[in-house]
Amino acid sequence: MSARFSAYTTPCVVQKKEKGLIRVMVTNEKVLQAVCNAIESVNQLLPKEARLGKTVDTILMGDAGAVDSLKLVNLIVAIEQEIEQDFHVSINLADDESMSLTENPFATVGTLANYVSLLLERKSS
Repeated sequence: MSARFSAYTTPCVVQKKEKGLIRVMVTNEKVLQAVCNAIESVNQLLPKEARLGKTVDTILMGDAGAVDSLKLVNLIVAIEQEIEQDFHVSINLADDESMSLTENPFATVGTLANYVSLLLERKSS
């Protein structure tokens, strides 16, 4: 199976006040926030200079990636826990499908959030 992921263009901001009202979140923003919460959990275990960025353009894997294998495992577990807590759905990020996709879902924070959204969509249908 081949899948393409669109990158997000905004940082990990979920709520914005507009004219005294808090804008309602859409599902992708909720997923993005769950991913950012998981990154924050992993960051608490790391020295300041090794912490991961929380913007959608943050490169996680690849030549300029900030994630080694141990950070990746910690991040995957943290995201799966956040999703289960926030959405009451169990997902598996590290499976044969995720490893065989044309575009690496772990490339950036944005592609990872998009992949999580895709998995949640599949669970709901």
